[in-house]
Amino acid sequence: MGLVLAGALSLSAGFLMVEDASGSGSASPSPLAMSAGEGAPPQAPLDTATPTPAPTDTPAPTATPEPPTATPEPPTPVPPTAVPARAPARPTSPPPPPAPTTAPAPPAAPAVALTAMEQQMFTLHNVERANAGLGQLRLDPVLEAIARQRAQDMAAKNYFSHTSPTGETAFSIMASYGYTYSIAGENIARNNYPDDQSVQTAMTGFMNSPSHRQNILDSRFVYVGVGMAFGPDGMKYFAVVFAGK
Repeated sequence: MGLVLAGALSLSAGFLMVEDASGSGSASPSPLAMSAGEGAPPQAPLDTATPTPAPTDTPAPTATPEPPTATPEPPTPVPPTAVPARAPARPTSPPPPPAPTTAPAPPAAPAVALTAMEQQMFTLHNVERANAGLGQLRLDPVLEAIARQRAQDMAAKNYFSHTSPTGETAFSIMASYGYTYSIAGENIARNNYPDDQSVQTAMTGFMNSPSHRQNILDSRFVYVGVGMAFGPDGMKYFAVVFAGK
């Protein structure tokens, strides 16, 4: 004989706190022109011819030329002056354009790795906000750590409240982390539905509760952290922490 128990769902009224933000790139030479008659041999004047006597049989004495008194020295050859050839000019390439200056990229926020059930809860929140025409919530590493701490604390100590048995709240934990905000809120839920139904069951309960729905659809919230933990009895605890700067 089997015993079947309906799944139980618990919601705590969505909690909202508003505070003031604080601190937290060769031309060749031309030939000379010559005028008319220049360069021709000069013409002798026309005179009357004078008769010359006929030559006799006795040859005229031939004068013996005197030997030269000095042998002229041959001209000393002058070596031509060597003119070094000029190397052809190298073509000058234009300087490379300056590298464009870009502003340094802002440091990337640390990645937040969610479990499968946390990811499903985060996705469903943004689906509801998109349906309402609101901007998407962004995961914040600090809020994620706080949401997980809250869910794990409820699971370990077997309580269900926005305030732990020792007095901690999501907002006191934010203060201990030095996290500043202008508005913050928390939604919590727990149920013992099967894993493949637990997140949707909690989300449906949130949207059916006016105070939880108000937190989910508050346009002032920009950042979120989603935590989920298993209790020793199989109960599943969810904490969703919101903040706006």
